[in-house]
Amino acid sequence: MQEDIADPTKIAASNSSRTERIKTAAAERIRGGKERARQIHGSAEEYVRENPTKCVLGAFGVGVVIGLIIRR
Repeated sequence: MQEDIADPTKIAASNSSRTERIKTAAAERIRGGKERARQIHGSAEEYVRENPTKCVLGAFGVGVVIGLIIRR
């Protein structure tokens, strides 16, 4: 067992394997995140198209609140 710990080639191979697994997992999560962002964007766009007055009034209200907060 001590021989495995002291062998730099085995350590390097183990680290390389671990790095590759982490890289693959990160790439999968990024792909999933991008897909989820596309879905959210699509549903938000659809909502705005179906309810333009609500969205404009909501944006106006948020702007007024932010303006009041900044003014203080």
